[in-house]
Amino acid sequence: MDGIKEINAISYASGKPVRIGISGGLIHDISETGKSAVLKDLFVAPGLFDNQVNGFRGTDFSDTELKTDEMRKAVAALNSEGVTSFFPTVLTNSHVNLLKIFRNLASSLSDETVRDSVPGFHLEGPYISPEVGFYGCHPPSFIRKPSWEEFALYQEAAGGNIRQVTISPETAESLEFIKKCTSSGVVVAIG
Repeated sequence: MDGIKEINAISYASGKPVRIGISGGLIHDISETGKSAVLKDLFVAPGLFDNQVNGFRGTDFSDTELKTDEMRKAVAALNSEGVTSFFPTVLTNSHVNLLKIFRNLASSLSDETVRDSVPGFHLEGPYISPEVGFYGCHPPSFIRKPSWEEFALYQEAAGGNIRQVTISPETAESLEFIKKCTSSGVVVAIG
């Protein structure tokens, strides 16, 4: 095939040999080959999705000074490891810093390379358990009870791109917060 590169491998789904035609950096076609002389340790599978990436190769997604070029580098590094989509995850922080962080993340989505790999953001805290031993590396001075009004400000700063939030479910405020999240399409994780 003219201008089409070929890769021969084993399909992760069927275990059968396949030929993948690539043109212009995109998959052109996939077909079973029936050949048995394919490398037995080269498998092909869809890209991986990671819903919690706090940072990668020197890029911290909770950095208040995060720039789009740093996001682009992190995307390229994750892509090279097989992670084709991920949620940059933001840790517990002050209200002012969370607003700044989400504005920076939202701004980075103007870059097509970033946007293609980042379908949304994950807020891990500040609504997590204040119990010693449960909050891990999160600064306890910024841990607080869930507030829908506060979260709405983060969602606005994020351009509506917060897709997951991790909270502690045992407070009186948590149940109503969880209901509002799920009705607005935000996935809630327990933390």
